[in-house]
This record gives sequence, C-alpha cells and structure tokens, in this order.
Amino acid sequence: MKKQIYFLVSLLALIGFSMNVSAQSTGANPYQGATHHYSVTPESGHNYVWKVYEYVSNAKTEINTFDGTKGISAFTQAGTGNSDVEVKWATTASPGKKYLLEVTDWAGPIENSCQNTKGYVVTITATNFYLTASTTNGCYANAVTVGWTGTDNVTYDHGTANVNYTIKVTGVGTNEDWKFKPTFNAGDVKITSGDPTVKQGTKTLPRNADGTYTANGTADVSIDVIYTNANSYDNSSAANAQDFTGTITLSDISSGTGAIEKSGAGTNSIGSKVSRPSTSQISPN
Repeated sequence: MKKQIYFLVSLLALIGFSMNVSAQSTGANPYQGATHHYSVTPESGHNYVWKVYEYVSNAKTEINTFDGTKGISAFTQAGTGNSDVEVKWATTASPGKKYLLEVTDWAGPIENSCQNTKGYVVTITATNFYLTASTTNGCYANAVTVGWTGTDNVTYDHGTANVNYTIKVTGVGTNEDWKFKPTFNAGDVKITSGDPTVKQGTKTLPRNADGTYTANGTADVSIDVIYTNANSYDNSSAANAQDFTGTITLSDISSGTGAIEKSGAGTNSIGSKVSRPSTSQISPN
C-alpha cells in the first residue's frame, strides 16, 4: 500500500512538473516572428520546389508575396535542387492560423520529369518568449570613510556598491540561444570602469560587438555591477543624500528562432535602491 501511495504521489508530481514546462517555438507550431527549417531527404539528381499556401474563401491559395502581410516575412530556398527551406513566420501571423507547406520532388529537370508532392500543416502559436529582470535593494560594499583634516569640516566617502540583477527567460528551448542588451543608469553615480560580470551558471558571457549578450537555454543569467559613488558629502548634506537607484533596462531582445518578445509579459526595466540608514547629524547638548 505504501508503494502504491508513493507511486501515486510521484506520478502526480511528474504530471505537475510536466504542466509547468514552458512551451516553445517549433516548426509545427512556430511563434509569431520565428524562423524554422524544413527539409526532406535529398536524392541525387532530384530538384525540389517549395510553396506555402493559406486557405481563403474555401480554396487553397498560394502565398507568393513574402512581405509579412500574409503570415510570412521571409522564405529562403538557396536554389533549385535544394531539399530544404527556411521560413520566417511573420509577426503579424495570427495565432491559430494554419498554413500548408508543400514541396514538389522532381526526379530530374523541373517541369520535365516524374514528380511527387508532400504537404505539411503549420499552425501559428502565440509567443511565450519573454525576459524578466529582477533585483534586490542593498547597501554599500564598505563602511563610510569619515574624512577630517583638523578643521571644523567633516566629509564622508561612501565608496562602492555591488548590485546583482537576475534575468529570467520564458519560452525558449533547452538548447536555444537568446540575446539581450543591458543598459544601466544610476544618475550621477557611475559604474566602475570595465564591463559588468554577466554569467549563466558558471559560464561567463562575453559582450558582443553590438553590446548584446548571448545566453543559451533556460537557466537564469546573473549580472553583477559595481557602482562607485564619487560624490562629496559633508554635514550640510541631507541624511539620505548618498542613496541612489541603479536601474537596468533590457533592449534588443531576441530568441534563437527569431521569435518576438511577448508584449507586456516580462519586466525589462527595474531598479535596485542602494541606501544607508538615514542617520541624523550629531546634536550636542
């Protein structure tokens, strides 16, 4: 009986886990804006011609204008004889819309040999690809340095603050690349010279020439930034004058399939508040 209960609990846990696995763009069910590859097994001497159809007014209608207005924004076949093709499904393609992808296999010269045709139904699915940035509020990395030169003036140096941001991805495959470009803003508090440290697990991600970073799979990306507060403070400064917010904003977001980011689903800009206790100045009695 205990084994049966354990099996049932394990089965329910597995079902719960499966239900929480994010969908992703596939050739059969591509996201809007996604690019996918389709192929048949090539045969020597054969030529292949690819076409895409939609169903309009009770008729199969060929789409031969790949401008995005009919659900396709790019259709690439490298040349006659190719047994494969790439299709970029338009960002305007409606979820649930079905298309028919056909390939005609000519055993020799096109229009002048025996031929066969195969069809494949593609159904557009709503994109589930998006990024979410998160962070926590924090303090400075070091104690306040109190400066005094024997005069009536006292100065305060707050130094650096280490801020961590986490980027979570939804709607990509376990081996799918995705990109983003982070920008940082903390007002008059500047980032310490050098790039931020961007990691996915133990792997350090280098910055691409266009300022983006390329991650792979579903694991979170961690970004560590060191801000340096070089402003001058003294006893005339407000008690919270040293506080600042370091904001990260994500842009140039793309997935390996080319799927567009789901509008409004993620949080692409968030700030971390760096502060110290708002201690008042010392009052004599």
